Amino acid sequence: MVGYYISLRKFSHPVRCLGRKGTPSASLHIKAGDVIEVTNDCKLFKGAGWFFMVEVNGKNCGFIAHEELVNYLNDKKLVTMLDIELHINYLKYKLDLALDERNKVCFNAYTKKLTDYLILKTELEKYAVKKEFFSFV
Repeated sequence: MVGYYISLRKFSHPVRCLGRKGTPSASLHIKAGDVIEVTNDCKLFKGAGWFFMVEVNGKNCGFIAHEELVNYLNDKKLVTMLDIELHINYLKYKLDLALDERNKVCFNAYTKKLTDYLILKTELEKYAVKKEFFSFV
């Protein structure tokens, strides 16, 4: 679970105080394009499970439950670099098909989606390179 993720769409994550049971005390608002780093700083809370420290765009935001992170990945709210690269490959294939069929509408639609995913990939790469660089300094 440790690694870098990027948000595909806007959502809110309920922030709970782990020391007390009850309703969430606040919400963490994630925007499309935000980079989420799940660090190796994790804690096991009896009865609640594993929680990982997360940073959003380089700022500490607190802990997130393992199962919530898995749900965000399954719902495609967050994706990994591998997910992005696989989708880029698929979009390039669909773009080639649209070219072969001379389908202008599909070509334009896939071009737009491909451009969006290439931007997400660039953002995630820039963030990861910057974090790796400063970890060596």
